[in-house]
Amino acid sequence: MERRELLSLGGIAAIAGAFGAAGAEEPAGGKRVLRIYADADGNSHIQELPIATKPGKTRRTETAAVTGLTYADYTASSVEDWHRAPGRQFSISLSGEIEVEVSDGKKHPIHAGDIVFLEDLQGKGHITRILTPVTNIFIRVADGFDVVKWSRGEA
Repeated sequence: MERRELLSLGGIAAIAGAFGAAGAEEPAGGKRVLRIYADADGNSHIQELPIATKPGKTRRTETAAVTGLTYADYTASSVEDWHRAPGRQFSISLSGEIEVEVSDGKKHPIHAGDIVFLEDLQGKGHITRILTPVTNIFIRVADGFDVVKWSRGEA
């Protein structure tokens, strides 16, 4: 990426919220990030991590250094069979409905405004089902980014 500016993930999440997250239900205590990762045996799992924000009039996280952003429109329902994430990245749904399935068969709905962190770079990967037309942004993170620490406010 030629531009050396770092994007504020909090700002990107706010943009996502403005485009279709109105009325989306948040878990008790605020927003969360869904982490899709592979264990040492290559099996994928999904983990819900609450996002710690600083108290105040505007709740925000620490800035996360990012390396790129991609916008994607999925105009028709489809299934992307078992695949791995192309890189460690956030996926923020601006509109539409998705279902993701991990190795153990657990399925999880993804709604407009949801934030997912994809880091299942090895192993079996996951299945993505596009249930309705979807608009997503994908935000690649810098090497060394730890989503668990970031979600706890420790990054």
